[in-house]
Amino acid sequence: MFLRVKLLLILILSWCYSCMLSAQNKGFELVNFTADDGLSQNSIYTIARTAEGFMWFGTNDGLNRFDGTNFQHFKITTDDSITRSNVVLSLWPYHDGLLVGTDQELLFFNPKTAIYSHVTKVLPGLDVADKMGIKYLFKDSKNHIWILTIDHGILKYNPMMNSTSHFFQDKDVRSKVTGITECNGVIYVSTEQSFFQFNSTFEQVNITYPSKDINMRVLSVVKDKLWLAINGIGILIYDPKSETVQDFKDIYKGSQYPKDVTYIYPEDNTVWVGTRSMGLLKIDTDGLNFFSYKAGDSRNSLGRDFVLSIFGDNQDRIWVGQSGGGVARLTEINTIMELFRPSGRDGSNMQDPMVLGMLDAKNDTYYFGTLYGGLLFYDRKSGKYKYYKDEKLPVESKNIYGMTQVGQTIWMATWAGLCSFNMVTNLFNYYPDNVYGIGTELYSILKISDGSALLVSGTKGMLLFNLESRLWSACPDTAGVLKQKILVVRYMQESKNGDVYMSGMEDNFYMYNYLKGTFRFFSSSQQIRNIQMFL
Repeated sequence: MFLRVKLLLILILSWCYSCMLSAQNKGFELVNFTADDGLSQNSIYTIARTAEGFMWFGTNDGLNRFDGTNFQHFKITTDDSITRSNVVLSLWPYHDGLLVGTDQELLFFNPKTAIYSHVTKVLPGLDVADKMGIKYLFKDSKNHIWILTIDHGILKYNPMMNSTSHFFQDKDVRSKVTGITECNGVIYVSTEQSFFQFNSTFEQVNITYPSKDINMRVLSVVKDKLWLAINGIGILIYDPKSETVQDFKDIYKGSQYPKDVTYIYPEDNTVWVGTRSMGLLKIDTDGLNFFSYKAGDSRNSLGRDFVLSIFGDNQDRIWVGQSGGGVARLTEINTIMELFRPSGRDGSNMQDPMVLGMLDAKNDTYYFGTLYGGLLFYDRKSGKYKYYKDEKLPVESKNIYGMTQVGQTIWMATWAGLCSFNMVTNLFNYYPDNVYGIGTELYSILKISDGSALLVSGTKGMLLFNLESRLWSACPDTAGVLKQKILVVRYMQESKNGDVYMSGMEDNFYMYNYLKGTFRFFSSSQQIRNIQMFL
């Protein structure tokens, strides 16, 4: 019942929330963060996520870490105490830290010590010049690290050999490298005038462009095809297998076609495209259409239409760095739940927000068992809530875990023992176990379908409670299992023919048949400790 109620509640709340979203959001909630929220600066050139879940943003004023609530700023001062450029253009997670490329050098940042070090401490043998500006970092399928510089071409670092290779060193092209990607094991690089594929050396890919004078700015792979973003023209799509080129506007339908693309980020069947003047485009590669997220005056829109960087964090969220607009977070609505917390968000009027049990009382009303506040009633339509407790009962009766409804009565497994609550009169009753002495510190409760009885369990074992006679009795047990061990059941769910599946503290997952008085233990689950829930 607990899981069914919980899943139903989530589905209802998610559906209701989606009804409130605007048409532009199309299933996403957008929140924009700026310096007013703690960012050190509002131009976000690069975005990364480290293994522990922190988001990192490279700005005009150093590195920023976001923990989901607060931003922390890390100025670039290396372990030799020399202050360097704080313009962070590129980031790449490496080992337990980050490779940080600025407009003057490449560094390694250790998040645990908050210390920047020279990159050769983690990439020994890397042949990198002093004051070499780093434009972009990329790791290929062979774990080679490719370093796109501002005016020194491209470096390829082989971590197995600790060796460095240099490409595009000619003075006419070394400052014009714009992008790098990998498609089916082949490395491709773009310059302002063309793009190349890498075998042992880079070879130019010859295609026909719409204009003689081109300025290629972005190169990306979408479903085994190369997307080439060219200023003033738009996006060309090149198929390496057929060696054919298509124009984006001949395939995809939308209101305004982009001609100033700054970033392309593919993700499953969606491609996110950043622009200088049109904001963020969401492209559906299945439906062959697109729409845009534009800048606005509210926090629920982009701060600027000039997008610098895009990053997906594998948690159904897209992060969008903007020039002067901060960073926006787009979250899919199916990961958003409506929060009910019986207090103000600032901690005022704090009651007991720790929920241990849930009961759906229908018509958008719910009861929750809490840690110390008693029984919490919530009317979702009105938003009103109320705590119920009886000060005449033992204080432990306010600590409520499992609940089940029989008619107008809620039966509760509490730390004091079995209690009931009448939803009409709002009165409590207490039914202590004076026979066996084990009916306290209860976790779980179940109204069995065959007979008028409750099956309850806690830290001291299992018992039956007859709802008609109000008397306690031992559970049928033909093999004497309950004499040999104490079964602490955290959750139970009845199947059929008297079979009740149970999960608990030590014996983990098993089945009890109250009609036959038999237990069945599953050996494959015994290696898993403390199974608290199942479905």
